[in-house]
Amino acid sequence: MSGLTNMEMNKSKGLEINVKEYGKITDTRDIYKEKPKIVEKDLNYAKELGDKLTFRCWESGEIEVNASSYVGIIKFPSGIKLIVSQKINSDLAEMLTYLSDIEGFENRIYFNPDIEIKLPLGFEFFPLIIFLFVKEVRKIIRLGLTKRYVKKEENIRKLRGSINILKNECYNHNNKSKIYCDYSELSENIIENKIIFYCCQKLKRDLPAWMDKNKDKGFNSLNSQLNRVYMYFEERVSLTKIKTDDIKKINMTKLNKRYDYILKLAKIIISEEMYSSFKSDKDREETTGVNFLIDMNWVYESFITKIIEELGEENNFKVKTQKYTEDLIEVVGNNEIRRGIKPDLLITTCEGEEIPLDTKYKKTGPNLSDYYQIICYSLAKKSKRCALIIAIDENEKKESSIPAYRVDKETGIELEISVLRTNLINGGGKLKDKIKMKLKEELVDNLINNLSNK
Repeated sequence: MSGLTNMEMNKSKGLEINVKEYGKITDTRDIYKEKPKIVEKDLNYAKELGDKLTFRCWESGEIEVNASSYVGIIKFPSGIKLIVSQKINSDLAEMLTYLSDIEGFENRIYFNPDIEIKLPLGFEFFPLIIFLFVKEVRKIIRLGLTKRYVKKEENIRKLRGSINILKNECYNHNNKSKIYCDYSELSENIIENKIIFYCCQKLKRDLPAWMDKNKDKGFNSLNSQLNRVYMYFEERVSLTKIKTDDIKKINMTKLNKRYDYILKLAKIIISEEMYSSFKSDKDREETTGVNFLIDMNWVYESFITKIIEELGEENNFKVKTQKYTEDLIEVVGNNEIRRGIKPDLLITTCEGEEIPLDTKYKKTGPNLSDYYQIICYSLAKKSKRCALIIAIDENEKKESSIPAYRVDKETGIELEISVLRTNLINGGGKLKDKIKMKLKEELVDNLINNLSNK
């Protein structure tokens, strides 16, 4: 997925548009002049994307694209392919491998398995699908597999259900100790679970080939999770070869509604086209994927949060995320609405000192409002130190600053602001370890422990 930033527009066809995160582009496309009726279809599809992407087009041929924090690739009904690339080059696939246990991911991604799209060389789709699949299966296991009554027939010693007269006569003509019965039994061995098990088997078979081709991408944790999921289903469900038509025949009800998301993923996994990326680069020009967009702000914040939570467990300090941190302001006026103002992370040292942290996924670095924001958090918590953790471009050589700034002493406020910079590329399969080591040195040793020693 890191190849996104290197893609170029296909000018000959005029159907490919490239834009960066939070970027804006205006252009013209002849296809809207030639086929004005497709304008409405493209606009209707754009509405499905919500606030993830703003796409406008007119019969005059004009287009306007406004990207948000979501990156990915979208093919519109007209055939126009829109690529939203990362503003900061990063090993997105490797970051995702560490986020499989974080809740709410499905709200941060859009994908449509019904629209296949040819992906340019270097655009890897496979790791994203594995990540989504493993995460969703674990959720289903946690809630319990859906069961239904399944018809069975068996030659047994006690009557169960009804007697199958024809088969009983055939099998037990000379053996009166058994009865051939037809009966129904509540079972997990139903089509929805068989589809999941078949996908597990398929990924388990093909993932090693992908891992071998991408040895530096850190997929071992996903592979071990996939193996555990496979063993869980192996004990409960029979393995049956599944085709995409089998999935299309399933009627969604209240009982199997929670399988809707996993069945969409299964359509992609079962498609052989997805595995074209196993070929060597010289043997292929394109791979196949589906329309998808993923929130990079959320990915970066969650990735850094997970690392700092691990550091907290290892170094005896507490970490509160936005999910568990109370708002810093409360409503006291009549008819005023509640304002959700809280830091991304709040560290509490063993001495009780609180240090607000805010993650910023910005190529240009933090702006003035970001500093005012972290100062506001710090004042509310009476903190002496705080830090901004930012992602940097792979070519940026600027080091972290501890502290970077200090509030003017004439204000009477004692507050130092550090800026910690993280490089998200060239992880070599150990991106998390690399950043964790850096934050251990800069955040734990130089900021938290230094504060404790004062």
